[in-house]
Amino acid sequence: MPIVADRLCVPASADGKEPFLQGVSLTLQGGELTVVVGAAGSGKSTLLDALTGVRPPLSGNVAYDGRPLWRKGRVDPAVNRRIGALFQQPGQNLFAATVERELRYSLRPYRLPKAEQDARMAAALAAVGLPPAVLARSPFTLSGGQQRRIGLAATVVADPDWLFLDEPSAGLDPTGTAALAEWLRRRRAMVPHTGIVIATHDLDTFLPLADRVLVLRGGEIAADAVPPQLAERPELLLQAGVGLPAYIETAVLLRRCGLNVAADPSADAMADAISVALHAGTELHGWTAARARPASPGGNLAEPQPACPSGQPPESEGGSPGSIPLTARPASLGGCSAEPQPGCSRS
Repeated sequence: MPIVADRLCVPASADGKEPFLQGVSLTLQGGELTVVVGAAGSGKSTLLDALTGVRPPLSGNVAYDGRPLWRKGRVDPAVNRRIGALFQQPGQNLFAATVERELRYSLRPYRLPKAEQDARMAAALAAVGLPPAVLARSPFTLSGGQQRRIGLAATVVADPDWLFLDEPSAGLDPTGTAALAEWLRRRRAMVPHTGIVIATHDLDTFLPLADRVLVLRGGEIAADAVPPQLAERPELLLQAGVGLPAYIETAVLLRRCGLNVAADPSADAMADAISVALHAGTELHGWTAARARPASPGGNLAEPQPACPSGQPPESEGGSPGSIPLTARPASLGGCSAEPQPGCSRS
């Protein structure tokens, strides 16, 4: 079941009159995990709000499998039942006196027998790593990380066709974040038809899971790519004010030192590739222990940089010193969409 957004113009706030998202058109396919990235204020949450019906568009439309999300100024209930959304602040998802009531409320539109409701609630809690005893607790007495897990359980208990997660790892400790990533892997394997859209700053966790990445900048889609393309052209992330995930940054630094190793999210795979390259006689020139960091969205890496074999700074694509050197760079990104979008009109 695809989602098609056509020339979508959306205000920055629910009662806003000026468009923030500017003529966004895209198609999301069921069964894919799409990661939406961008600097703070780039429009990630606004896009998710528009796709889930939280914020009505000023113009343009959204359709699920050809069925409009909005009908006569209201979200179509039939479409809404196929959507599960976890907002950025856990408390926005929670309102009932107990966790049990939260989960049962999510199941109300489906009119399921109590036994099936109980089975679904147990499965949802197990999926997010919480014990059955939490059903009797007030969600507002739980920690932020536990509230986020309850919000996720309340979202998935209805088995939606589409799952939208806004900064799902915020407030989670490393163990909780790893558990969430593992849950997403299991979910994709067990329910392959589910489309998942994640807006996040946590590229290290979610980029390795992605089938597709949307890079937002200033309310527009600056790039639409698959992760290997971003690994070959990390400037697309940097120019949007997004930092590089560790595995891409490591590959960039190794390339600066003369070792052409493909970026791989698996540390073991990258270590093996480095070992193979070194045993093949490739020298790693001028390596220092200092780790470079993105300095600005202009595409450069900040000092200190590893020295180069020639003693000269590496050249970028345009020949300026100090930029990210990339090898085997494709002539075009294929999936990137940086062209201007149609203008917005108020409806």
